Amino acid sequence: MLAADYSDIIRKIICSILVGLVIRILDDYIDQDIQYVGKSNYIIEKFEKSIFPYSILFVTIAAGIHLQYTITLISSCYIVGMFHDLHMKLPTGLNGYSESIILVIINIFLFSFKDIVTSLMIIILIQCIDDLLDMTWDRKYGYKNYANKFGKLEIVMISLIITILLIMFDSIKLVIVFSCALLVNYIIEKEVPKFEIK
Repeated sequence: MLAADYSDIIRKIICSILVGLVIRILDDYIDQDIQYVGKSNYIIEKFEKSIFPYSILFVTIAAGIHLQYTITLISSCYIVGMFHDLHMKLPTGLNGYSESIILVIINIFLFSFKDIVTSLMIIILIQCIDDLLDMTWDRKYGYKNYANKFGKLEIVMISLIITILLIMFDSIKLVIVFSCALLVNYIIEKEVPKFEIK
């Protein structure tokens, strides 16, 4: 039984790292207007046209390792990414609000409510912390930032509340996903120099 538990944790860790890499790669692809000091966008330059094949490959492997983690985390990233643009018209003809609702409904049919909510909470927590760390930078260059929009104290309080809820409902998921997010960020930042706007 103990061996099975360790095996499940290892699968969740590997899955979270792969999902984190995909999210970071696609995030850098979407933010192509950012250029790094002394070189072009590192991720774009490194992967070029291979970005999408690699992303599909990583997601496929991650889903094979742990389907629930992969789908709910990526879906949550998409939904949280839409928070700033809920009414924006998207290529599907729907707005961000509609696509987010559809994605939640699909997830409800596939996974438990707890799986969906905890994934959504952990992604919101990571986004809040990221916004707190990037307040000055985002304010300077006009990037959307919840801490700048709603206030630093408010985002800190939301982060604390979410952390407490995650500890209550799925502390293991909190530790695994948050740790893997930090690891992926460290790996990327170690290879990428400090960036600036073109």
